[in-house]
Amino acid sequence: MIRAEAHRIRRKKGYGTKIWKVLRVLLLAFVILALVKSFLLTSIVIGSDADRVHLFKGDRLLATPLLYGAKLPYSEVRFSKIISPQRGDLVVFDSRKKTTAFPFSLFDGLLGFFSLGFLGGPRDDDGRRIEPYLVKRVIGVPGDQIYIDRFKAYIKPADTSDFVDESQIVPVSYTVNIDENYFIPDWKDGFPYSGQLKSLSLEEGQYFLLGDDRTASLDSLSLGPVTLDQIESRVFFRFWPLNRFGYP
Repeated sequence: MIRAEAHRIRRKKGYGTKIWKVLRVLLLAFVILALVKSFLLTSIVIGSDADRVHLFKGDRLLATPLLYGAKLPYSEVRFSKIISPQRGDLVVFDSRKKTTAFPFSLFDGLLGFFSLGFLGGPRDDDGRRIEPYLVKRVIGVPGDQIYIDRFKAYIKPADTSDFVDESQIVPVSYTVNIDENYFIPDWKDGFPYSGQLKSLSLEEGQYFLLGDDRTASLDSLSLGPVTLDQIESRVFFRFWPLNRFGYP
């Protein structure tokens, strides 16, 4: 009887030891994944067809946070940047003006990791998960004055006197799609998605981001300038699908 009870206790302890070993491995994997995503490399999946020019739903991209200053995982602590975002860069940014503060952000990350993404993360009023991270192109940088006319950007850089078409100043080649059937008669300038924006000046740390499919994009035209703190990483490669393999 005593021998059987001792065996039962040892077996119970053995189960506890095994569970703890599994938890340690999972926690170590979580820490390594968080550090890699925060400092070196992250994968982005395009979740909508909002930019049907160079990016399409289902495209998988690689981006690095290292260039613009990596953040300590699940915090707002940011390290020194190597370079600032440049015109033409495709960047990943957080469209939320306010994010979850530490330690709630850490708890949210753990919940998402251990539930394989089914739990955690921002939700809408109906409880559906929403993706706050968007991929857009840097058009305006600090010091610029910029205005939008029929979805096209006109920029006056600091220390210059004239506005120029974005295609004359952005140093990379890209195609802008503007659906002429999108314009609504008598739609007032300044209304959301009017395609018009009066001249504004970008302050230190502010950037103006636009999607390449202008009439279908959620970007600075409706969200306003984006701060450097909101910019997470720079896209540098598309690895899926294979027929669009390479820089997007």
